[in-house]
Amino acid sequence: MSLREDIVTIDYRKALKEKNTTFKLVLAELKGAIQNKEIETKTELSDKEVIAIVKKANKELGESVDGFVKAHNESKVSELEERRQYIDRYLPAQISDESLHALVRTQIAEFEDVSMKDMGRIMGLCKSELSVLDLDFDGKKLSEFVKSGIIG
Repeated sequence: MSLREDIVTIDYRKALKEKNTTFKLVLAELKGAIQNKEIETKTELSDKEVIAIVKKANKELGESVDGFVKAHNESKVSELEERRQYIDRYLPAQISDESLHALVRTQIAEFEDVSMKDMGRIMGLCKSELSVLDLDFDGKKLSEFVKSGIIG
């Protein structure tokens, strides 16, 4: 069974039966985004394409959470965090911060004299290593770890 079927059919029906409004809302948004993309491309999406849509939705929710944190609106923050937890179910496991940091240190150690000019190359090496291992990662954290590794 594909991830698309899980979201569009199985989990959506489950949320309706359980009368879980938050889960239903999240799935309705994902279902709409998936169906819009399918209409646009005129094909059924692969799991990889569905994951890209889920990642985008997760990122947008994260940005909204940051905005509401800055605005000190705790009720909206908790609501969005709950929605994010439902979205996280569909995302692949991410590499831990410790493992990501170790990978960055390993890549930086391969350079004799490292400077900020090498950041792009180090990022590229790290990304290719992570894609070979088929691991998901947060690009923002990777960038932060590379910067701190080069500077410090």
